[in-house]
Amino acid sequence: MKISKSSVIKLLSVLMCAILICVGSIMLNASAEEINEINPELTLAKIDSDVENDFYSKGLYVQTSDFSQGEGKYNIKSNSYVAWSYNDDIAFAYKKYNVSENAGDYMEAVITLDAMPNAMSGTLHHNASAGIMFRSGLESDDAEVFLHVRGSQVLAVYRTKKGNGTSVQYTGVTVKFPLQMKMVKKANSVTLSYKSADGDWLGFKYPVGLNAKGPLYVGIAAHSCEQTTTINANFSNFTLKGVGTYDGTDAPTETPSEESEYVAEDGPIGKDVIMRETFTDGSLTNKPASVTNPIWPEPEEFKLVNQNGNRVWERTFIDQNDWVGGDWTDYKVSVDVQFTENCNPNPESASNTFRLYARHTGIEFYGHSHYAAVVTNGYKIELYKLTYSKNVPSDNGYLLSETVSLRDYFDDDNIADNENKYTILGDGKYHNLAMKVFDNKITVYWDGKEMISYTDTGESNKTTGKRVFGYGNVGIGTFETSVYVDNLTVEELVDTFGGDYDNEIGGNWDLPIPNYITEWEKKDY
Repeated sequence: MKISKSSVIKLLSVLMCAILICVGSIMLNASAEEINEINPELTLAKIDSDVENDFYSKGLYVQTSDFSQGEGKYNIKSNSYVAWSYNDDIAFAYKKYNVSENAGDYMEAVITLDAMPNAMSGTLHHNASAGIMFRSGLESDDAEVFLHVRGSQVLAVYRTKKGNGTSVQYTGVTVKFPLQMKMVKKANSVTLSYKSADGDWLGFKYPVGLNAKGPLYVGIAAHSCEQTTTINANFSNFTLKGVGTYDGTDAPTETPSEESEYVAEDGPIGKDVIMRETFTDGSLTNKPASVTNPIWPEPEEFKLVNQNGNRVWERTFIDQNDWVGGDWTDYKVSVDVQFTENCNPNPESASNTFRLYARHTGIEFYGHSHYAAVVTNGYKIELYKLTYSKNVPSDNGYLLSETVSLRDYFDDDNIADNENKYTILGDGKYHNLAMKVFDNKITVYWDGKEMISYTDTGESNKTTGKRVFGYGNVGIGTFETSVYVDNLTVEELVDTFGGDYDNEIGGNWDLPIPNYITEWEKKDY
């Protein structure tokens, strides 16, 4: 049989296509690891931080932990102390997976806690815990999420990024055993759920944040809170599904600007603008600094994204505060913020929080102080005076104002949740939050409307809150929420009466500068 030249060419083309498809498939498989495991073999890590000595004054505390596994069963015995504060002291049996924060990567882990954990002898401490854990590493201060049973209730303790303190989310639900627990990580957000005995799956109120660039450590953990009492916890049916592309290298911290990516140019700035951040240049740290190119000194976690030609800062469950600017005195700061569709839509239970800071100062060996306009639950605005001490895990915030409900300002055509209560969570709109600090008067605005007006006389129920904050830079903060941030702008307000003198001394408000000060400044020494 004679084969024509054209037929040979067609055959070769088909073969070449097949080869390319196979090569592409091989390359895809090489770069993306599919995870589908049942009862993997785990390795015990004794995370021993001595937190009980440093923070809880328990004296010398020796951790002893033991782990066994086989035939789909896992057992942890440990007297490790606790998974709270800035460091963990806990027994953690884990396996490492190449799951990153890249789009498409995810990890779903489900395990059964067969029965309520018990003590090897005596009675368990009421805070003894056992459950499933995700970690960014095996150091005591690494980011982690610990979904666990404490007594007969299920809750989660989590550290959103390395070095942070921990937060907690309670369910208030008493569970029955065997208890299934599930965690699903996508990007830097982890959803939590549980299934009690023969009941239905129940989810936590909102996802929690976990900044784990890769690899991801997945396993079971337990602690007893007492050196002389060992917790005994039995698990089974550990299943894991996911996709991982982590290759041992960190993704760049800044989103690179592609030449083909369209970004609209910024308009001119007003004459009174002393800082404007639109994120148009695709960087938070590039130099030289200018009014339209502020340099953020410590942007630990950030992602800049392009929204149809407008670049914004996407903050997805990043519990983090960031400050920028100079020691300004009288000014108005404003920012555009959109709570994304990833927020918990129930404003009553959501912890979605966004903060706009003014007159922030940071002292290396003390902490931070500032005023903060705070939006919470998707419908509330409050004004706080905040002081943070490095020696205290939580902030000493003092609420300066009555809580103002945004619902009072919503029209009937606004986005409503299932309970028909208006909320900005996931409404797809940018809103403007602004704060004016002039002398000792602080005013908060929402979408251009005055919401809160407060005169700080220096009095509060906190010793550290007695002085008025007269100068400092600006900032933004997020807690347990997903938002887009844009157009952070600072406009100078000129005090023709007292200048900066009253701000610097923290008093003499609404009074002229004393003559002796004016005369002293005029002298030529």
